Amino acid sequence: MRETVYAWRLHVLIDDLTLVVSELTTNAVRHAPAADSEPPSKAWLGIAPHWRDDRLRCVRARFHSPSAPPG
Repeated sequence: MRETVYAWRLHVLIDDLTLVVSELTTNAVRHAPAADSEPPSKAWLGIAPHWRDDRLRCVRARFHSPSAPPG
């Protein structure tokens, strides 16, 4: 993750972004279906910076699981 954060020129936020990714990953694992569930669980977690006029506007996190209930 460090390499990505440095490539985004957000090294000053490395500690904050590490915490966010850690929390989101922990929540995803905690609430994921069992490993032997049918159908098998698939999910992904991504973060991406959003810029405007060379200034960081926000860092968005997105979690997607086709097996998650709607809502």
